[in-house]
Amino acid sequence: MSKQQKKVSVFLQAKGGVGKSFLAFFKLLTGEPEKTAVILLDSSQKANQNAGRHRKVVGEKNVKTWDIYNATHEYKKSHFFDVFENCAALEAQNIILDFGAPESNVLREALTSDDEVTGENLRYVADELSLDISFNVVVSGADDNVNENIDYFKAINQALNQYFPVQMLINDYTFKADGDSELLKNALLEKGIASENQLSIVGKTGNRNNDNAYLIIASIANGETTLEEGRKNMSARIRLRNLTEPLATL
Repeated sequence: MSKQQKKVSVFLQAKGGVGKSFLAFFKLLTGEPEKTAVILLDSSQKANQNAGRHRKVVGEKNVKTWDIYNATHEYKKSHFFDVFENCAALEAQNIILDFGAPESNVLREALTSDDEVTGENLRYVADELSLDISFNVVVSGADDNVNENIDYFKAINQALNQYFPVQMLINDYTFKADGDSELLKNALLEKGIASENQLSIVGKTGNRNNDNAYLIIASIANGETTLEEGRKNMSARIRLRNLTEPLATL
């Protein structure tokens, strides 16, 4: 009898402040908490802050903060393989793996310059450990972020697309005007940077103001309000649908 695969959803971006952990958290809310674990691969203090909201959903034992550095803060290439081996050892069937910005950058550097950390070898590791891994790169609409974000996607996509699903998640919450995320998506398609099935706009709001629905979603993201409570407001419910439905398919 073949071993049941664990699903690992990896969230990545080398630039901070793009909403990567925000989307990873809402991805958690789309699934079955009792079958899910959250791994924060993040050496920053923010990881401890993010861990608290996850624990409210999946419990203490199903939230882990891991590191890819040794005692002298040096990266060792084998640590990425260790991360996935440790994922396979967890009881949970669904795993959300949230890379910090520095860790995301280290992965890009490894994939583009290391002879051992390659898409082919990661595919071998995934098959050996019965892991169904997808890589989700978050892109922000902030003017000083978007080009860097897209360059990061291009590097990850080139290294891994032959071996794994690679998605771009365009975070609509970070755009200044309605419709800008659609313009970016269309431009990416025209330039051939990503295919239609790789692109998702997540979190369409239809409103850029700090209105009540916006504040409700922020409260959910901070772990102060449950998804069920937030859905009692109809405007928030519509926006939550636009946020969670694309994430549920990952």
